[in-house]
Amino acid sequence: MKNIVCFGANSDIGKALLKILAEFEASNFFLLSREITQLNSLASELKLIGAKNVEVYEFDALKTDEALKNLGKIDRVDYLLICHGYLPKYKFFSEEELELVFRINCLSVIKIIEYFIPIFKNQKGGKIVVITSVAGDRGRKKLGYYSAAKAGVDAYLSALRQEMSDYRELQILTVKPGFVKTKMTEGLNGPFPASPEDVAEDILKAMIKNKNILYTPWFWRFIMAFIKIIPESVFKRLNF
Repeated sequence: MKNIVCFGANSDIGKALLKILAEFEASNFFLLSREITQLNSLASELKLIGAKNVEVYEFDALKTDEALKNLGKIDRVDYLLICHGYLPKYKFFSEEELELVFRINCLSVIKIIEYFIPIFKNQKGGKIVVITSVAGDRGRKKLGYYSAAKAGVDAYLSALRQEMSDYRELQILTVKPGFVKTKMTEGLNGPFPASPEDVAEDILKAMIKNKNILYTPWFWRFIMAFIKIIPESVFKRLNF
């Protein structure tokens, strides 16, 4: 029986992934998000699907240290899922947005992982799954803060994989979705929209295969490979 801890459990991708995992194997779930009422509803749904036990905790990414203290003592974590995020309202030049974007999308993620790393070391394995974004592969004028924060997480996870390479049973999976139809992207028209359910299916497959990096849907790997090789002199004149 697995112990599954999920931050941002009320996110659309998070919920879709948790439902699949509840079907996949009877497990203990520890769900964290801002909306406790919604978490309780999700907990009931997961129990109906097949979850063995579900505990819910309030989590505000701006108060990560407090949330981690309130989580209590967990001796074993098989899957650590980090699914929360914040898409900024403004492009640049907003000190308030700058702080929100980095504290939620980058600093909170790193703090959470650092908190649980001793547990993974002690048990010599497990799975850490972090949802970042293809936006972290190259900064864009419309998503400057967001791209920078996601790139920071990507770099941290790459360094962590190297640092933890002796723990061969520990998987650290960076998930890079393209445009996904979620509450966070409501009102936006992105290219090749995917559903949270499709992304969740891809994540489960990547977990089973012990992958390091997942682009989802799959074709985003090639889209971003092309975007990354565009010369800066050309890229800075593009309007997307």
